[in-house]
Amino acid sequence: MNILGLGVDIESCGRFKDRDEFFINRLFTKKEIEYCKSFKNSAEHFAGRFCAKEACIKALNDTSIPFRKMEILNSDDGMPNLVVDEEKYQKYKFLVSISHTNDYATATVIVTI
Repeated sequence: MNILGLGVDIESCGRFKDRDEFFINRLFTKKEIEYCKSFKNSAEHFAGRFCAKEACIKALNDTSIPFRKMEILNSDDGMPNLVVDEEKYQKYKFLVSISHTNDYATATVIVTI
């Protein structure tokens, strides 16, 4: 496994509380929104996914990727999986870790080939 990049991000969960639909729809896919809204404290989950997307951008050193071209969904065992819907990144594998408390969320992304 060759590591191509590493990215880390941290955000306040409060940034995602009581946000309007326009804000949420601009950053997240329909499946991500459904997942996050399935929790009582959805802001923590939105913040975690936002962090993972920011960490991915940092790991790839590519600020041109639209947030909705990245999707983080959990596998059956609960592990977050990141997919970047850009042809130039199809051969890459993304290792993702997301963690949150009531106040902060953080994510780390490692890009491998």
